Amino acid sequence: MTKLQNALMSAAMGAFALIASAPAQAQTGDWYGTVSAPVIRQTNTTYTSGNIWPGATPSGAVVTSTAWYATYPSAPGGTSFQIRHCRTATSTCSPYSGFNSGTSTFHSGAAALQQFYFNVRINASSTYTLGGSYVSTPLQLTVYYSY
Repeated sequence: MTKLQNALMSAAMGAFALIASAPAQAQTGDWYGTVSAPVIRQTNTTYTSGNIWPGATPSGAVVTSTAWYATYPSAPGGTSFQIRHCRTATSTCSPYSGFNSGTSTFHSGAAALQQFYFNVRINASSTYTLGGSYVSTPLQLTVYYSY
């Protein structure tokens, strides 16, 4: 072999080794769950749902984003409805959202195989019992993950 052929063969083998050692593309998936919504009866009080536990999730899967949906009615005048989803009942929670649905990357990087909860509340300038109870259909959470 000539020097040129040796150089070309060496370059080709180096390129093949580089391609062979390249990491595989991450796989993605999601799980969806629902939980009964807590009934809101008073302003400035946080109500916590039961937990949502995922179905089968691949080993090592991590959260990339989450999406939620609730159908609470609009908050009474002078108040604001808020919802967030949490990895524990009272901490490690996404920021409060004033909307009944949305997406978030707050939990990105956390283990996908874990329970989640919702915290809901109606904020007002003072705490008082509402004229009626505020109830939602089941709260819905989708966790998108990669592994």
